[in-house]
Amino acid sequence: MKSGWKAPRLEPSLKKSAAPTHEAFGLAIAARSALGDLRTLSPGGVDVERAAISVAGKLLGLEMVSLTPDLMPPTPPRDAKMPQRPRDSIAIISLPLPSLSSKISDPTLILLIATYLSHILIALSHYFSSASPKHAHYENLVLYSQTLHDSPSLLRWVSLCTQLPEKQCDVLLTRAYTALTSISSQASGTAEALFRIRTYAFMCLLHTSGSTIGPKTFWDQVVRSASSFAKSASSKDKEEERRLCRVVTSAFSELLALVEERENKKEFLHGTHFISFCDAWVSYSKTVSNFQYVSEHHSISPGRRCQWIEQGHSTRPIIAFDTLHGS
Repeated sequence: MKSGWKAPRLEPSLKKSAAPTHEAFGLAIAARSALGDLRTLSPGGVDVERAAISVAGKLLGLEMVSLTPDLMPPTPPRDAKMPQRPRDSIAIISLPLPSLSSKISDPTLILLIATYLSHILIALSHYFSSASPKHAHYENLVLYSQTLHDSPSLLRWVSLCTQLPEKQCDVLLTRAYTALTSISSQASGTAEALFRIRTYAFMCLLHTSGSTIGPKTFWDQVVRSASSFAKSASSKDKEEERRLCRVVTSAFSELLALVEERENKKEFLHGTHFISFCDAWVSYSKTVSNFQYVSEHHSISPGRRCQWIEQGHSTRPIIAFDTLHGS
């Protein structure tokens, strides 16, 4: 198989020129069949599931999503169409967290779970990014965005990966980010769901280590995402406009809270690109609450500059944004 080959959108034809494609599909089907036999012989075996995850990762890299091995039932059918009940398919992006009394100490098992959750995000994101507008239904994208944020999906499990090398987690998180930001839809009313999905993708980046991401690129992407959402979801209704702006300011606050937890937070909380983020926040906040917005950790008020300040009486930093007012 040639380097750089990717699976076609449709199943291969019987033409001679498609021989390498047929070889890839044939090998993938054989691997899935063999994994099924192994699971029958050793149900629940960690080594078998590690093999399944490894094969799934290779298939996802080739964009052979429809032939990804069954990682955990229920899975999307082979033709990669959304099943009759999308809730069943989307629900597999999360797994119940262990209780405090049954904390997982085996790093191999934790890596297996985190890799599975990353692969599932990539697979479903591939479906949404390749589906026609009529299939990328509003309800499916909304459910996907809600499940990402409100259930124990990848990011909730990554917090348990303290025993794993940082680079392993970084790979899983950056791949998830790439997949999530590839989703687009022209279906009516999907702008908010897409914005929430991209916010989750930014959260994935903020959970990476060290210099995996740079402040300049990160803040630029955040501001552009919010601007795109504002244009797509603009409303003439004042109450709806306030609600939409509140969606943005809430997302900004969540992202900033994660930035404050990073070891290199000072690199993110200074510079022109951070100020551009502040300016964008101020703009949306004016619509929400008439020049002032206060969240659990962050506040914005009229003034003359943007700054990050430490407060001795606070258990964590507070961001204070002073906006240019009347100039």
